[in-house]
Amino acid sequence: MRYQIVGQKHKGLDLYLTGIVAGVPALLVREPDNAVDPFAVAVYIDGKAVGYIRRQDNQALARRIDAEGESWREACIKAGLGFDAQAQPIETKTLHATFARSFNSSYPQVELPDG
Repeated sequence: MRYQIVGQKHKGLDLYLTGIVAGVPALLVREPDNAVDPFAVAVYIDGKAVGYIRRQDNQALARRIDAEGESWREACIKAGLGFDAQAQPIETKTLHATFARSFNSSYPQVELPDG
């Protein structure tokens, strides 16, 4: 299943994402305390927050992360990233995904295996 990444323009990360090739590991990180959207799912690549899953898709994905996800700490260790407790609380849930590109969309995407 593929999900569009949004918010990268607001963060000034379009150029950064242009340099990312398809297949690069990504983490989908739940943000249940997000003031704008309690179902917010942030996208991290190489330990950097690059955007969010669009609101139309995030509720079902947030529930999947809550049910199947692992802790931020475990995910960072598996991904070979330095664990940063300041970036996300330890109990934050995550799922592994891969960065993808779409031929019919100007937005970058992430892909999750069917689960």
